[in-house]
Amino acid sequence: MTRFGALFLHGAAVGVMAYGFYVIKMSPADQLIRARKGGYSLYMTLVGLGLAWFTMVISLGCDLLPSFTALRAAKRFCLMISLPVTFPFL
Repeated sequence: MTRFGALFLHGAAVGVMAYGFYVIKMSPADQLIRARKGGYSLYMTLVGLGLAWFTMVISLGCDLLPSFTALRAAKRFCLMISLPVTFPFL
């Protein structure tokens, strides 16, 4: 994949995930989620959404700064944590 394609993919993914979380925060379910003892951390899908969003932000940084190798290692570390949380039944 070219740099522009990867940059577009990661940028679009960050935007879509942020919009998804924004819609959840603006829905009537927000009061129900906040009323629970664990809040947003109680739901594994929302935790997975946050971790996947953070991974995509780091991936976007890797696309913008390809020579910064420490960022690539951080991306791989976040990916190894966020994938099992996002897809727990695979």
